[in-house]
Amino acid sequence: MVEAGADTCTRSPTATATATASFFVSYLERRGRTLDLSFPIRNGGGSTRRSAVADGVPSTPLDAFIVPSEDNHQSEYVSDRDKRRAFVSGFTGSAGLALITMTEALLWTDGRYFLQATQQLSDRWKLMRIMEDPNVENWISDNLPSDAAVELTRGVYLLKWLKNGHKLQKKKRQKLVHLSVNLVDEIWKDRPAADIQPVHIQPFKFAGRAVADKLKDLREKLLKEKADGIIVTALDEVSWLYNIRGNDVSYCPVVHAYAIVKSDSAFLYVDKRKLSQEVESSLEESGIEVREYSTVDSDVSLLASGKLNSSVANVYHNQALVPRENVVNSEDIQKEVHSQAKSQKFGSIQIPAALLCIQD
Repeated sequence: MVEAGADTCTRSPTATATATASFFVSYLERRGRTLDLSFPIRNGGGSTRRSAVADGVPSTPLDAFIVPSEDNHQSEYVSDRDKRRAFVSGFTGSAGLALITMTEALLWTDGRYFLQATQQLSDRWKLMRIMEDPNVENWISDNLPSDAAVELTRGVYLLKWLKNGHKLQKKKRQKLVHLSVNLVDEIWKDRPAADIQPVHIQPFKFAGRAVADKLKDLREKLLKEKADGIIVTALDEVSWLYNIRGNDVSYCPVVHAYAIVKSDSAFLYVDKRKLSQEVESSLEESGIEVREYSTVDSDVSLLASGKLNSSVANVYHNQALVPRENVVNSEDIQKEVHSQAKSQKFGSIQIPAALLCIQD
């Protein structure tokens, strides 16, 4: 458990909230609109919508947008670069979710952080106490108009939000939408640069099992599930599976990376600048092809179509790239990889498993 106030952001909460407010105001004012609120998205009570997007980005009508705490890998503890919710709200606790509408800015967090949130949130924000106040899904349904469009920060949405989107659509024709860009990143002008930390191979005497043995067991599970491949997104699970370690998240020995494993091939998606020639050669000797981190989306699509091939002899947020009928959300495989990862000294990392299996 993390003590309240233990997390830090690269900016003070007050400066963060003030800067964020001015960014959103300036975007809409450059379109000839005069605004009184920090986070204007929609005209109150009207059908005319306003768009909070950066110059040069196609305008998308929104009624509200959601900024979760998690990164692309659904990690609770994230790098400074991924602290989007902290940047938007000024609240630096590890757990929380921000919802911003035309007239309100709300933040949900749990009991660990109630006191910290009251100290860090400005008077423009309303604290929503988890287990005491309505959850975000019910709040959207009860307070936003029918046919409302709610943007969910690109790259960090969970499977549960896809399910919630169906519920909102069915109940009030409300819908979750995804812009082609990450809205927060567009306005975060001094966002910390990616930290290039070296990747290390975990020695066998500490890993306890060779990568080849782990891949063999995983492929047996895939065969049992009649699945062609699996996408691993949780950082601790990727690190465990390929016996790699890093320092991309403070106090967590993990690497920002994805893994895809097929019956005849395995891939690691990582910023190659983090790999020495020795490390990359070691991975290739284990039958792992290293590809750039940014290519995972396109490779997920190739995997779904049966066209992902290796030159070497799930993702919740990538589910939209794969036809629904081709997705198997296998609890057996998920539990296997997750439990094995936790047993390898990753028990203190609260990162949910994120696995998808792809059928032919």
